[in-house]
Amino acid sequence: MNFINRKKVKTRKPHYCTGCMDIIPSGSMVIRDTLVDGEIYSVYFCDICEKVLEEYGNDIEEFSEGDLRETTVYEYWYKKRRAEKSERPANTEQRHGAIKKAP
Repeated sequence: MNFINRKKVKTRKPHYCTGCMDIIPSGSMVIRDTLVDGEIYSVYFCDICEKVLEEYGNDIEEFSEGDLRETTVYEYWYKKRRAEKSERPANTEQRHGAIKKAP
């Protein structure tokens, strides 16, 4: 397997994250690696797995599909993202304040 290119892209359709095997929804900003191993193909990494790869020096060859989910770095970033999401207001009124109508 030879590495050709790494690029930050916006997905046009859903993909599986190669690092954790979660579904990446269309319209997400992800890392796309282009590789060649007899043929050219691309793999995609979600935002959490991108951070894990940075911690491990971006060496994807030492991992198999789904392996990044088993790392402590993944667990840290996953918990951090969940905590950030739980702090956000759930509905529009809480986010923007109640819209007051003129009398």
